[in-house]
Amino acid sequence: MQALITKSASHWVKVLRSKYKMVDICPESIYRNSCSYVWRSLPKVWNEVRDKIIWSVLNGETIKFWMDNWVLDTSPLWDARITSHSINKMATVREFVGDDGNWKWGVLSAWLSHLALLHIYCTSKSRC
Repeated sequence: MQALITKSASHWVKVLRSKYKMVDICPESIYRNSCSYVWRSLPKVWNEVRDKIIWSVLNGETIKFWMDNWVLDTSPLWDARITSHSINKMATVREFVGDDGNWKWGVLSAWLSHLALLHIYCTSKSRC
């Protein structure tokens, strides 16, 4: 199961992802009407599997800032927002980092609680 997310270049992973129409790296749902018995069982536990995934951010271009579970010790940041005004739910982590490599704290502080900001800081510094 982990390989479906972490080994996307593998031939058998490409075959499975194509067969079951897994477009996103880690889709919210993997339910399909017509599939094998084994695959029909996976959607029953998929939310638990998805909740346990922690992303390695790297350049941040493939990780959804609000929806993916990339911040240590917290749920997706969508749950920590203090407003929904003008938020692109599908924005990537990269969109919140300036050209200098630092977080856009001014933007983030308008949308997130202080606790969520601290979690981001600790995740990016690997300390706290």
